[in-house]
Amino acid sequence: MFQLDLIWKRISSINPPNEQDLPDLNSFSPEPDEEIIKIGKNLKQKKTIRLSGALILGIFSLLLTFYGVMGIYPLGGVIASIVIGSRKTKTKQYDEIYKGYENLNHKWNTLIERWKKETSSDKFFSKMAELNDYKLKYVEIPNVRAMKLKKLEKDQRNRQLNEYLDRFYIQSSNIDSIGPSRKLVLQSYGIETARDVSKQAILRVPGFGPSLTNIVVEWRKNIEKRFSFDPKKGIPKSDLYSLEKEMYALKSDIEKKLTKGEAELNYIKSTILNRREILKREADECVLILGQTTANVDFLKSVL
Repeated sequence: MFQLDLIWKRISSINPPNEQDLPDLNSFSPEPDEEIIKIGKNLKQKKTIRLSGALILGIFSLLLTFYGVMGIYPLGGVIASIVIGSRKTKTKQYDEIYKGYENLNHKWNTLIERWKKETSSDKFFSKMAELNDYKLKYVEIPNVRAMKLKKLEKDQRNRQLNEYLDRFYIQSSNIDSIGPSRKLVLQSYGIETARDVSKQAILRVPGFGPSLTNIVVEWRKNIEKRFSFDPKKGIPKSDLYSLEKEMYALKSDIEKKLTKGEAELNYIKSTILNRREILKREADECVLILGQTTANVDFLKSVL
């Protein structure tokens, strides 16, 4: 037997996944690798040699220019020699290290996006809110039934009136200015009893202007005046059956959703925690490698 209090107690006892963040990229600041230090020293030496060579070449060009052996153009060669000597220091080895650094940065940014998308607690809270809505709807079922029952009671007068009006056929009634041919025209347009009569319906029939329309409408009003509502008849059993059937279907549907809700909520929580665990391992590894690579790249930049 379904017990709302018990079911909801179990659902509400499920705590949301604890908030968790990825490791801080700045929390790991290692020294550059020994191999990178050696590469840096080697690059620095090459840079010094290249700059020295460029400087010597520049001085030699200036001397030749001063003594008139060469024109003014070597002055440009001085600057070019120094710049080229500096830029050539960056080797293919450095480019490969920097490319690896960029790839790791891209991987880290991808991990951040996946973390936001795959490990957010939003889905858990959304499901909890949905289940809470079902609980409120379940509690309201008696009130919903009472409102619908009240409406059926109110509609009962209209039902009895329509049943009464349906007894009076236009074809067999004596209506001023409405002879057999006009009655047949009304019948062809679905207007057969007093219940079918309304000003809008009659005006749509060809040959029936405002004057004839008012005559037919007055005929209906006179019949309606003789109607007497009988509250003792009550609501028809068929209507009561339909109402109970509707309420039972609503109640059963919500009970199923709330009963499954506990398992669904636990599954969502478990999925979030599992994704966090997997991505956290990837992130920890990425932080270590990226931190080391950043230290290596920064060191190489400082010596170039």
